[in-house]
Amino acid sequence: MGTNDFVEVSSYTGVTGTNSRTVELWVKTSNTGTLTMWGANTIRQKFGIRINNGSYGAPGVIKAEVNSGYKIGSTDLRDGEWHHVAVTFFNDGTPNIADSIIYVDGELEIISDSLPMDVNTCKFSQCCYWI
Repeated sequence: MGTNDFVEVSSYTGVTGTNSRTVELWVKTSNTGTLTMWGANTIRQKFGIRINNGSYGAPGVIKAEVNSGYKIGSTDLRDGEWHHVAVTFFNDGTPNIADSIIYVDGELEIISDSLPMDVNTCKFSQCCYWI
């Protein structure tokens, strides 16, 4: 892949509402940026995974987020090597991004920062990105 390459899947609705979900990705990067996201860009309605830019928490680590809430891992992935990333969100009856579980290379991530926010992802114009 080259610089700023991405894939947009305009018909993909993502997992919406408060439904449980698992997102897995293979990542090879030396940059920060969005890996995947869907939903509306409003509070609670956008679900995404990114390589954190450092605005909240350390740069280069996995950040699972809904608009206005997040959970951030601790492994810097900007080493140019392949890493397997998985984020699991299970709705236990109180759907909150703080309930997400983050794995890097099959290991449970130590969480470096978190801001709880309810999850209720809406169906909207969505896209998937790879950096």
